[in-house]
Amino acid sequence: MRRIAVLVIAILCLTITSTASAERRVALVIGNGAYQQIPAQAKSVGDAHAIAAALGQLGFEVVSGFDLGTAPMRTALQDFADKAASADIALFFYAGHGLGSSGAAYLVPIDAAPGADTDLDAATLSVDGVLRQMRGAKVKIMVIDAPRDDPFARQRQRPRATTNIVDSAGSNTLIVFATEPGGSIIDSEGPHRPLTTALLKHLLTPRLEAGQMLRRVRRDVSDATGNRQIPWTYSALTDALYLAR
Repeated sequence: MRRIAVLVIAILCLTITSTASAERRVALVIGNGAYQQIPAQAKSVGDAHAIAAALGQLGFEVVSGFDLGTAPMRTALQDFADKAASADIALFFYAGHGLGSSGAAYLVPIDAAPGADTDLDAATLSVDGVLRQMRGAKVKIMVIDAPRDDPFARQRQRPRATTNIVDSAGSNTLIVFATEPGGSIIDSEGPHRPLTTALLKHLLTPRLEAGQMLRRVRRDVSDATGNRQIPWTYSALTDALYLAR
């Protein structure tokens, strides 16, 4: 009887391991820092490198891009859409400048120089657009370590606008912004910005459910910045999510 019990446990362990290894995880990581028209983001590339390494340890097939202009960012995203279409989990991480305008959120390539609201779709990548490219994945995760104000407000002669929740989130989606709508990012003394620092601390913790992990991340960022930066999350997950087993 004891031998049978041991055999059953072994089979179960093999089944669990096989199921975990069969899960396909893909990630696109972009870090933009060398901006041409607006202040540089000194830590963005280092943040992206560190997150890419951590995701690799979690079994993600990671594609990275650094200091990308508009055309290379669009190409990387299109290639990522093909990978995401057959993925169990697709994760997009971006560090750099963000932009909020007219209720929408955008990611800023290093060569962006929009002169009016009508230029934004051509000069930047919308968060909605990124999510649409990920819609084929069973679970979609987006992490944006970027400000949510408008770095081009003076050039465009527009007041700063806040961003609302994206319209294309859909089900089984988890979105993490480094700060609340309209907020800025607080620099830190370490090698990484507060959100990335907190993610690196908790991302690899085994058997830590994603919601609980993000609550720890939010607390750490709040503590590190004296409550001046509070990460903002949106979740439409239908099941518990564990990134580290």
